Amino acid sequence: MNLRVHFQVGYIFRYIANGFGETVMKRRGSIVLLLGLVMMVLVACGGDQSSPSAGMAAGTLTEVSPPTAIQRLSRLLERYEPRLEVLTPHPDQTVSATTVPVQIAVQGIPIGRDLELGLGSHVHVVLDRDDPRHVYDLAQPLLLEHLSPGTHTLRAFVVSPWQESFKNEESYAEVTFHVLTKTMENTPNPQQPLLTYNEPVGTYGAEPILLDFYLHNAPLHRADLTPSSPTDWQVHVTVNGDRFVLDQWQPVYLKGFHPGENWVKLEVRDRSGQLIPNVFNSTAHLVTYQPNGTDSLSRLIRDEAIAGIEKMIDPQLIPTATPEPELPTPAPSPEASVPSPEPMPVPASSPPTLSIEQPPQPESPMAEPTSEVPAPSAEPQGDTAPAIPVKEKRKPRIPLKPRVSPTPTESPTPEVIEIPAELSAPTVAPETP
Repeated sequence: MNLRVHFQVGYIFRYIANGFGETVMKRRGSIVLLLGLVMMVLVACGGDQSSPSAGMAAGTLTEVSPPTAIQRLSRLLERYEPRLEVLTPHPDQTVSATTVPVQIAVQGIPIGRDLELGLGSHVHVVLDRDDPRHVYDLAQPLLLEHLSPGTHTLRAFVVSPWQESFKNEESYAEVTFHVLTKTMENTPNPQQPLLTYNEPVGTYGAEPILLDFYLHNAPLHRADLTPSSPTDWQVHVTVNGDRFVLDQWQPVYLKGFHPGENWVKLEVRDRSGQLIPNVFNSTAHLVTYQPNGTDSLSRLIRDEAIAGIEKMIDPQLIPTATPEPELPTPAPSPEASVPSPEPMPVPASSPPTLSIEQPPQPESPMAEPTSEVPAPSAEPQGDTAPAIPVKEKRKPRIPLKPRVSPTPTESPTPEVIEIPAELSAPTVAPETP
């Protein structure tokens, strides 16, 4: 019994209790009549197998919450808004070969597969009604080989490491092209919603199994819509005979697949239950369920602990394995550059400053005193004896430097001024000859 049967039967019993409860209790004939009416409703509703019920139908199939690990990783993906573009083939292009290279560009999210985990964000490419092709390397073109002559439509969209499609408009692109000639057999109507089947497909090793699709040109649901709105859409799902309806564009996780082959059918219909006319809006695919899978996706679905699982999403965690050995190489370079230049310029700067400042001072008072040279020379020799021998090795004018450089306040400043003037006179004399 589906949800419509429950609704109608409940309505009848509420009607009996509220409106004619007392009368029915007095008249047995009315009871028989009403019971007969209930049986007719049950038979009529139970025999209507053509229209799916709203919600999950009775059966082995059950909708459950996404695995805890996927919920946590999904929050890391919220920062990304992928933008996909099909570079080749071009729209309405006629290709002169049965092998067509497909080149795709994606921005806004890192595309690639972690070698250790075998998972990562990638692109699903769907040709006509084929199963999605998984593309992890966008640097190499995807080759579509042995295509039949005629018109084909290629659809591509970005998916998460666990195959869930991104729902922003920029993450999807489609191109209709022709092989050798036009036939227009796989040409979508751009004015109608277009369904692209995504998951499940292939082999799964754990439950729950993801049910996901992409809707193009589908208007968003509004709060003021009524059941009579023909332009609104619904996705009718059938899994091994169990049927239900989705009126929201979001992924669904299901349990109840039996081991071995299963089949899934999706259709886009309007509110009245009529199929929206467009290519690919009614499609079916095979799914193989093999419990106890050991691959990373099966372990992720079972909420098993996987070390470093976040690195397949966060680009900052992916390259951390390579830069770690590179960190010590730049470290020694600043150590040698910073301390080495500091001590070198300090001693080198002081001697030249003294030699440059001394020559201009003796030039002005060259002829003033000439006899007072021996008196001051004896005084500073005892005071600055340790500094004199170091400077005498470099220049013959070293005795002039200690006399000018004495910074101690013991000797008066006027005497220091007169000393270099007298000493400068003999230094000029040997230079003239």
